[in-house]
Amino acid sequence: MIDSITIRNFQSHEDSTIEFSPGLTVLVGTSDIGKSAVVRALNWVLNNRPRGKSFIRQRSDGDCNVLVHSGDHKVMRRRCKKDNEYFVNGEVFEALGSDVPEAVKEALPLTAINVASQLEPHFLILNSPGQIASALNDVAHLQDAQSAVGRLSSDLRRDKAELTELTETEKTLKTSVERFARLEGVRGAVDRLRVLQDDCGGFRGIFGGLKEVLGVLEQIDQEDPTFDLPDGFAALVDETEKEDANCRVTRQRFLITGGVVGDLKTIRKKLKRIPDLDKIAAVADEVQTEEHKMVGTERVFTELDNILQRVAEFDEGIDDLNDEIKTANKQHVAALKRMDECPTCEQPINDEQRERVLENVK
Repeated sequence: MIDSITIRNFQSHEDSTIEFSPGLTVLVGTSDIGKSAVVRALNWVLNNRPRGKSFIRQRSDGDCNVLVHSGDHKVMRRRCKKDNEYFVNGEVFEALGSDVPEAVKEALPLTAINVASQLEPHFLILNSPGQIASALNDVAHLQDAQSAVGRLSSDLRRDKAELTELTETEKTLKTSVERFARLEGVRGAVDRLRVLQDDCGGFRGIFGGLKEVLGVLEQIDQEDPTFDLPDGFAALVDETEKEDANCRVTRQRFLITGGVVGDLKTIRKKLKRIPDLDKIAAVADEVQTEEHKMVGTERVFTELDNILQRVAEFDEGIDDLNDEIKTANKQHVAALKRMDECPTCEQPINDEQRERVLENVK
């Protein structure tokens, strides 16, 4: 809030100080005593307008300045023959051009929308819907809110896509884990297969030796028809062949099981790279919370759209009233032109008196 303003050599003000009351201050006085000049002086400080030197008071020393007190801040705008500068809490800002120093904007956070001149129309009453929307955006910084909502929507879409992907990955991995739920039993079977593989190696050596013996015996049988194989030797050979076949099947199973174990190791590595499932659930909750917030923000924008629509309808109603006023005014003028006597005193009216009445109406 502005606490006071001191005006020196600005238009009709030689040296004036005005203390502002909390809430509302009304300046009352006859014409041409400097009421509007107070608003122009304040606009000069806030927006560096008007330009030039035409506002400097005549018959003064040419040193024009306006000092504004606002809380702990003191802002002065000064213009004289040599100097054109701002003072903000004692710090000088020169070479201004048409700009307003950032320090002034921070000390007096007011803009052109906060200052209206004497002949400007009522604020927002006769403006178009587009101008009203632009003014509301400037005051409420809705463009920042819209930008934030856009970024939030983008983040939510990205988080939802990532959450969906992680959820699908979680389902796939859970299915894979369920398929290998008997992993401990498979590990025991692998240990037993390794023992059998070692046994198969021993059986394979024995079987090879038996084949050599069988070959020697068959050679002896061919050379000496009277030679007979030992009792049970043929049965031992058949049993050895069966054990060799069993060893081959066991080896094939061992190779298959080894592939399964390799797949399990790969799945375990993938599981270690997947984020904690509890964290995924927490992210899902945060996404839902942000989504609820965004729904509330969209509701606010919907209400603002409704307000702007009602303002547009009000604007159309004002246009209709203006048309009716113009029509009534034309009818009034036409009636005055036809009038031959005064409706109050019933005295005759000549052309000169009628023209004077019409001029006052205009």
